[in-house]
Amino acid sequence: MAVVVTALKECINSALRDAVATLRTLSLTGKSGSNVSIDFAVETLNADIVKMTNNTVSREAIKKTVRILNGLKHVKEEFLS
Repeated sequence: MAVVVTALKECINSALRDAVATLRTLSLTGKSGSNVSIDFAVETLNADIVKMTNNTVSREAIKKTVRILNGLKHVKEEFLS
C-alpha cells in the first residue's frame, strides 16, 4: 500500500485522488460490473515491483519499475490481444 499512497500523493491530480479514495474499487478487465477492491490490485502491483527490483525498493526504483510495467501493459494490449 505504501507504493500506491506515494504514487497517489505525487502523480495524480486532486480530483482523481479524491475519486480513488471514495470509490476504492477498480476494474481489472476494463468492463463495468467487474470491479474488485483496490487492495487486490495494489498488492499485485507491490509484488511485481518487489520482484522486479530484487527487494531493493527505493523511490527511484519504484518510479522506474512502474514505467516499465505500464509500457509492458501497452505492448501486451497492442501485440498479444
